[in-house]
Amino acid sequence: MPPPRPRSSRRQNRPRVAEDARLRAKRACVGCRRLKEKCDGHEPCSRCLRCGRDCQFSTIAVAASAPSSSRATAAAAAAAPPSKVGDANETERVQCLERLVTHFLGDIPLDVNNLRRITERLKTGPGSNNATGYIDWEDLEGLTLEDESFTVKTLSPGTAHYSGEFSHWNFSQRIRQQLDQRLDHNQSAIQWQGLNEPPASVPVNDSMRGTMKVLEYWRATQLQSPNSHVMDALNCLPPRRVAEFLAHIYFQFAQVNCFFVEEGWLREKLAALYEGSNPTSADSAWVCAVIMVLGIGTQFAHMATGPSKSPPIIKNGKDSELVSEPDVSLTFYQMAARLIPDIIAIASLDSVQACLLLAHYSLPLDTQGLAYTYLGLAVKMAIQNGMHRRYTGNDLDASTVENRNRLWWTAYTMEKRVSILHGRPASITSTEIDVQLPRDLPEFRQYEDPSKFPNMSAMIYMTQRLGDISTAVTLLRRCPKALQPTYFERVLDVCQKLKTWWLTLPPDVQTPNPISPLFRSNSHLKLCFHINDIFVGRPFIFHDSKQASPRAMRDQPSANPGRSSSRASLVSGAVAAAFEVIELLGSLQDTIGLARASYTEFSSCRAALLVMLAQSLNERTERLGAMIEMGMRIIKSMAAGSNVSARSETSVIIALELAVRRLYKDGDGNPGVASVSVNEDTVDNQRSGYERFKEWASLCKGATLPPSARSPIYRSFTPAGFTQYQFMAAIRGGCP
Repeated sequence: MPPPRPRSSRRQNRPRVAEDARLRAKRACVGCRRLKEKCDGHEPCSRCLRCGRDCQFSTIAVAASAPSSSRATAAAAAAAPPSKVGDANETERVQCLERLVTHFLGDIPLDVNNLRRITERLKTGPGSNNATGYIDWEDLEGLTLEDESFTVKTLSPGTAHYSGEFSHWNFSQRIRQQLDQRLDHNQSAIQWQGLNEPPASVPVNDSMRGTMKVLEYWRATQLQSPNSHVMDALNCLPPRRVAEFLAHIYFQFAQVNCFFVEEGWLREKLAALYEGSNPTSADSAWVCAVIMVLGIGTQFAHMATGPSKSPPIIKNGKDSELVSEPDVSLTFYQMAARLIPDIIAIASLDSVQACLLLAHYSLPLDTQGLAYTYLGLAVKMAIQNGMHRRYTGNDLDASTVENRNRLWWTAYTMEKRVSILHGRPASITSTEIDVQLPRDLPEFRQYEDPSKFPNMSAMIYMTQRLGDISTAVTLLRRCPKALQPTYFERVLDVCQKLKTWWLTLPPDVQTPNPISPLFRSNSHLKLCFHINDIFVGRPFIFHDSKQASPRAMRDQPSANPGRSSSRASLVSGAVAAAFEVIELLGSLQDTIGLARASYTEFSSCRAALLVMLAQSLNERTERLGAMIEMGMRIIKSMAAGSNVSARSETSVIIALELAVRRLYKDGDGNPGVASVSVNEDTVDNQRSGYERFKEWASLCKGATLPPSARSPIYRSFTPAGFTQYQFMAAIRGGCP
């Protein structure tokens, strides 16, 4: 006879239950039996006292033992009289209704008196009794609530003031309208007085008869900095040909499927700066936007050399950083960041644009921190200008209105995706937005490049559906277990609608073509679509270890095959999307090249690797291992450089991948990346512009200023008494 198994430590550590609680009651009340709850047998029992319900005991004796088999239970139910079957159905019906009440109203007492009070409050109609007393429908006649509306007051073509419904400002305007109606209709009771105008001095007797003037105050312009701050920020400007090269790089590689800057507007501002204009503090917003375009162009400048097929160099078992351009983008950012207080004080359309570009720059550096903060500022200032509401005025032309709409949807889309994918609350809900979607106007298609407007519209739609998926998964997590199938169907419905919509897109979008001029834009759109699939599928990868192991869950047939296959389809869809992401990134790397500063490329590779590593804990296939190995090579190449955030996130993935390898003993724990010599990059027709940029950037590291770089631009933006040597010393001080 084998020796008895020792009890597990987990069972020995269970808290001791009192002997009174271990005793089984000889009888249970009707309420506890109906809800299948444990009853203590007291009259009334503790559960009924806590829930506030009537505690009654049936006079019919309950059998000591029930049939153990389902066949005996079915036979007993078939042999039961019809009245007994009807009572059982009625009991189940009441039980379902009580669960619904508890779900929608919370843990409330379910006694008859409380339920009667709730139903009385739901009664509608003239003369009905309410908790607040008798309400006469005549009291609600003549309401003017429909007159409450938001206000967007245009202060300038780039600045507006928004005031929502039921605000203090709107109520004061309603009072003014009432006064205008009751006073002389030919003259308004109130006139606005500008901030710079002298105070109105109206005699008392005249003020009783004439029009009163009130002070117009919309922005805290008195908090703006002196004009010298803007001139100091312009000291970081490179020679004009370098600036034009960086601007070209920005529009070619950085601005993909979201609208940040209109190209014609940027070129006009650059020309104004290099032709001797003197911006003031009121121009801080658009000056910051121009500087940040150059800074972001610096982040993507390496893309001008073409695709790089060289993996990271391995020295002493560790990845060494690839030799990269001097990070002069930090100088641009530091100069632009000095203007942030003025940008916030101005709170104009250009301010929203500047904050969006600051967020664009910091996305690969600190997504869930600094970039999320800048996006929040952009959304808040856009709301201050009423950009989230449909514009119905006549003060702005169609181009300005379209620019407002595009910037709003960019701010909303970027913050929404960052909020969902990085676990942050959003600044505004979709129910508070009624602004028009962007339109494809000719004013925004001035150049020969193919329009990215369809992809921009598709990006907005996918972000809205990502919000629906996040809401559905959150409700599934929070709902009672009995309602999980209902909310799970909602998740499946949202996913199916998104896949059906994706099939309506052009073939070049569904399968990006490397020879297409929109190959990178279409690839990024498909990467974002796969991120949605990964996001909805990854919560269902893991199984509850307390119930069964993953292998047992796969081998054991489910009682509900439909739901099991639906859950498995979400997981397989997420894994398949991860495979597509890695293959698409590999295609981008071989054709155009991967941008180290691209948030879309790096975050999609990261999400794909995490899903594949999680799935490898359930099953390990040859293709899964090959895709993980390929993804590790790609993410290491993108993390090479001075981006500490990317290197940190990559190190986490490397540690997880090594742990998975040790778990399955597929290798010796070595990542398996061999040392490869770096080949010389192929240079395309933009080599001359890139060489000029590197030549200027090397000046920040202390190199001698060549005669070709000694442009009059240095003298144009050098304050009096500030020599070129001091200027370059300041630039070197701002560089890492």
